[in-house]
Amino acid sequence: LKNIPENIMVAGKFEDRINVRLKGRQNILRDIAPGQLSVSLDLTNVRAGQKYYTLDNSNINVPPATKIDVIRIEPKKIKIDIVRSLKKDIKVQIDIKGRPAAGYKVKDVSINPAQLTVEGAEDEVEALLLLEGPAIDVTGRKRIFSKEIKIDTPLHNVRISGERVVVVDVEIGKL
Repeated sequence: LKNIPENIMVAGKFEDRINVRLKGRQNILRDIAPGQLSVSLDLTNVRAGQKYYTLDNSNINVPPATKIDVIRIEPKKIKIDIVRSLKKDIKVQIDIKGRPAAGYKVKDVSINPAQLTVEGAEDEVEALLLLEGPAIDVTGRKRIFSKEIKIDTPLHNVRISGERVVVVDVEIGKL
């Protein structure tokens, strides 16, 4: 897919494997690896919605100067769901579990960065209120410690932009 407009994205799954039958000289066809063939679809000026595209020979990229003809494309028609995209900063939350050693308590928890930038399908990003990482266990702890946590999004069409790791500092002190 090329020339996808800003603030637009492809949502969900679409046909990403296309079978093509080629015609040409046997010695040339024999030396072509599947990775040398590709399908391109120009999405210039596309708007949000479910779109159907009919593929033809102009969408199939074959190695240049090989004199190869595309004689069949399967599937010939593909469906792509186009949605508006959005970028937004979302607060990160890390829960604490367990109890520190006897006579100690959790005094403070700080997360750096406290929020991460996500981008993805507009309706999913709008509905996302928190990014949660796995809980940190403080069982038996007596002093301050730090832990790096990798954050993921729970949504298929939303991804974190940039760094996905936060540093959590947990301060433990005497009661």
